Amino acid sequence: MKNVYIMRGLPGSGKTTWRKQHYPLAKVISTDHYFLVDGVYQFDSALLAAFHNKALKAYLVELQLGVDLIIVDNTNVRMFELAPYYRLAEVYGYEPMIVQFLCDPDACKLRNIHNVPSATIYQMARAFEPLPPWWEVRYVVT
Repeated sequence: MKNVYIMRGLPGSGKTTWRKQHYPLAKVISTDHYFLVDGVYQFDSALLAAFHNKALKAYLVELQLGVDLIIVDNTNVRMFELAPYYRLAEVYGYEPMIVQFLCDPDACKLRNIHNVPSATIYQMARAFEPLPPWWEVRYVVT
């Protein structure tokens, strides 16, 4: 069976660390990759929507290629952010699973590697939307 793991968690919650520890050889789709310039992370909010679209297109290519394991490493706070990944996985015959990271926002603000401001992390924590009960979810406490 081919699998898609869709990460969900605040910046600094441990998504990337968990992925690297458990699935180092998986194909990774991450909007953050598009913010790397010569190996340095340079966030620009004006590019965020375009980079999310690029990530979704790259994901679609991997699904069409039939890669065995794809991991979507984004925050996916709101339903509209992760729903396309989940549904496309189903359409292409993959077994999708949400991997949701439960972490205190105070710990996240200390651990996030992209210097996301505390106010943004707290705002994201408040914006988390519930998932449909029929979706497969695995919780990771960090």
